Order: sequence, then C-alpha cells, then structure tokens
Amino acid sequence: MAPRTAIEWVGIATRRRMKLRPAAVQRSSGDLWRGIRLEHRLDVPGEVCEGYLLRHVIALHLSSQISQELYWSGRGWKQQRVPTRSIRIFPARVPYAARWKGSAEVLLLEVAPEFVAAVANRGTPSDRLELRPFVVAEDRFLAQTVLALQDDLRAGSPAGRLYGESLGVALAAHLVRKYTDVTPNLHKGAELSSASTLGIILRSTCLSRILQISCKRTYIASSIHSRSTWDSRRINTSFASASSERSRSSLIPRYR
Repeated sequence: MAPRTAIEWVGIATRRRMKLRPAAVQRSSGDLWRGIRLEHRLDVPGEVCEGYLLRHVIALHLSSQISQELYWSGRGWKQQRVPTRSIRIFPARVPYAARWKGSAEVLLLEVAPEFVAAVANRGTPSDRLELRPFVVAEDRFLAQTVLALQDDLRAGSPAGRLYGESLGVALAAHLVRKYTDVTPNLHKGAELSSASTLGIILRSTCLSRILQISCKRTYIASSIHSRSTWDSRRINTSFASASSERSRSSLIPRYR
C-alpha cells in the first residue's frame, strides 16, 4: 500500500481541500520533520485543475526532460521545459493549473510558509515572504539538499530528526536569499533567525544536553592527551639530558 500524501491542494472552482494526486506517492516522510515534508512520486501523464497549494512546494525532477504547460492567472498558458535535476518552485496560495504528457519521477518538498518566515525573521502572517512563482532553475544546492533528505528518509533517519530539520533550515535560508526580494538588512536578521530556529530545534530534541556531554568528554580527552603529551615530553627531555650527560662523560679521559 502506497503512503498517503500530506500535500494539500485547494481547487478554485470547488474551494475545497483535497490531496494532491495521492496515487502518485511512492514514499512520504509524513511528520518525521517539523516545517518540511518530502514525497517521492511517480506521476503519469495528466493535469491539475486551477487551484493553489497551502504550503510552498519545491519540486526536484529526477526523470528525463519533459514539457509541461502551466497556467498562471493573468498570463495564460505557457509551455515550460523541465530538464533532469531541475528545480521548480510553487509558492503557497498562488493559483495555477498544469498539464503534461510524459511520465515523471519527482521529489516534492513541502515547506511551511511560517518556517521560511521564521528563518527570514518575518514572524507575522501579514508579513509573510513571497517566493518568486513557478521558477524552473538549475540549483545545485537545492537539488543536493533535497536528495540528502531523501537519503535520510530511506535510511530511517538514523541521526534523528535534527539532521533533516537542520537541512530544512539551510534550504529555507537559501530560498530567502535567492528566490525572494529580501532587502540587505533583512539578510542580517535572517542569519540571526536561522541560528534561533536551529537553537529551538536543539532544545526541543535535547541535543544541547548531548552536545554538552560530548564537549565535556572532548575536553577531558583533550586534557588527558595534553597531559600525556606533556609527560611524554618530560620523559623524552629527561632521557635526552641523560643521554647527553653520558655522551659528554664518554669524551672525558679516564685516568687510572
């Protein structure tokens, strides 16, 4: 039985929430990470009626290049080429429709708008950041980050949820920097907010305590190593001094 999709879609005509083509889902992270969700999908040729997503979606196209038509309100239908390993950005609450002919393997990463806003130091819903809509780009950082999340999901998230959530913070910061119109003074705030967001994750997963223990052990090990190195140097110095004394004494003539 295929995992159920968590990505929600609101149709313009019906004004009802629905799941986004649930039959296409092969694997889903569900609620493994906070702020982000990942789905591995195999989509057959089809279409999506006009509507909008409730959260931002970053799509990484894995299969061979396809062509799709995208409808954006006020701009009509436009044809797009979607190359292998390209990234597409679908902002939350921006209506569109799409249709395509070829089959496609894709990774969809759903990102909560409030998660991106927190990273960018935009805390209120009225001040929510807007991503540039329907971008098709070759973005190595986004592609590698999404693939790293997929690897973590496949492996059963052995390092815990912090690993995926940390990647999510980095990805959100990259989105803010490259795909929004954030002003320079907000970049400074975004850096502080990223650290703050990561700090919240650390506290919530008790990793800060683990890091304290780890740092203490590292300090103790370092102290032992330093002490051992110092003692070793003392021994070597003493041995060298003794050897030097013996060498000098061997050069002094002995009289009977």
